[in-house]
Amino acid sequence: MPAEQVYNEQLRRNTLYLYLRMGIGTLISLYTSRIVLEQLGVEDFGVFTVVASVVATLNFMSNSMSGAISRFFAFELGQKNEKRLTELFNATVRIELLLSIVLGIGILIVGKWFIDNELDIPSNRIDAANIVLWWTTCSFVITLLVLPFKGAVVANEKFGFYAIIELIFVMLKLGGVLLLKYFSAEKLIIYAVVIFIATLLNGVGYVIYSMTRFRECRFMTRTLKSQYSELTKYVSADLFGNFCGIASFQSLQWIVNIFFGVMLNTAMGIAAQVSGAVSSFVSNTAQVVRPQIIKEYSVRNLKKVEELIIWGNNYIILLMSLFLIPLLINIRYVLFLWLGEVPIETAQFCEFALLAAFAASLTTISNCVVQATGKIKGLSITNGILHLLTPIISYLLFYYLELEAYFTYVLNFILIFVLWFNALRYIHLYIPEINITGITLKSLRSIIFISIVYIFVQYMSSYVENPFIKLIVTIILTLVLVVVPLIITKSKKDLYINSQ
Repeated sequence: MPAEQVYNEQLRRNTLYLYLRMGIGTLISLYTSRIVLEQLGVEDFGVFTVVASVVATLNFMSNSMSGAISRFFAFELGQKNEKRLTELFNATVRIELLLSIVLGIGILIVGKWFIDNELDIPSNRIDAANIVLWWTTCSFVITLLVLPFKGAVVANEKFGFYAIIELIFVMLKLGGVLLLKYFSAEKLIIYAVVIFIATLLNGVGYVIYSMTRFRECRFMTRTLKSQYSELTKYVSADLFGNFCGIASFQSLQWIVNIFFGVMLNTAMGIAAQVSGAVSSFVSNTAQVVRPQIIKEYSVRNLKKVEELIIWGNNYIILLMSLFLIPLLINIRYVLFLWLGEVPIETAQFCEFALLAAFAASLTTISNCVVQATGKIKGLSITNGILHLLTPIISYLLFYYLELEAYFTYVLNFILIFVLWFNALRYIHLYIPEINITGITLKSLRSIIFISIVYIFVQYMSSYVENPFIKLIVTIILTLVLVVVPLIITKSKKDLYINSQ
């Protein structure tokens, strides 16, 4: 088999591993959530959720660290610089150790004050909530400490192991939750311990695998200061963009609540869950392509970088369309099957959120390319500012023009295209050898093709009256019209409909 064909098969295989992991893991997690609610009851489940949210507010920091670690690992792997890679591994371990101590102590101090003074928790569950905070913080600390080892797994593209160990993690949680029925008291605390044990075993698995499989994962007594400097600069820049994104989303929730009430918050929350589920498939594809882009850039193989951008963009557009088309056509029926009665605006919000998620998928690979250069400060600052403009403009439109709530999504849709072109601008600035115009035109060509498929499927399904049969018909038609051309055009130069 030619080397290029092997290369593409590896990308497809890794993508399949992550989709299987996500599909099976999602089903297990949904069932686990149901059992947890039954065993804890509504009150204790709410207590756990609100306490866990105190810790979850710092997830954007761990996400930035995870992205930085995998980026630097992949870059050094591409250059085959084992010594520098080992130094980098040791630097990340030390940084995560310091960060976990500082954040762990900070969460326990601030979190306890928050629980005791601010959060609306029944007085007889305050003590249990503080114990849950302790165990949840321990789980968060373990997650931070494992990041260097998980980064090594991702950078080395061992996605088969990654999928297996993450599935074992969700099954451990399910097993622990099923044991709750054998306890009569303090199931809330026991559940927090179950999460900690599952997180600890998951971390041990990553550590053992990395230490035994990767030469770079060994400890040294000294590490160059330059390693710490590069990592902290990268993470600091990335944190700003991530923080602004989270702040923008939360601000929009508050603004909608102020002008339209809690019912539309519910509609927005449901729409966010729907678009988030679809977007998770995009993140899996990006996770597979990202290490390859970074490695090829590290050796200045820019032709391969350009091919990976095109492959990633078109593959993401393909995958998004498989979910987007049936959901857009059948969103009201899908919401009814899933949740029953929902606020009347929910379907419209979901449609806008899905379109915004589709547009956002275009920025995923472009951002990966900028991250490969290591020069993310400009992109992070401009993206952060653009994100913050959305709630500001929304507030002004609602206050002065009294526009409907869905204009938030319209603004977000426009913003995402601005973010895409902003990322392309930075790619052209840092890597002028890459043909940005060609990449953009090929992505737009695929979008036009998917739009034609949507119109055709919408037209054909309009003749079907039964909503369940209509859903099945749209899924089958979408699969046939989108997947079959992909199979026919499987070669490297034409991986996806006229992509080359």
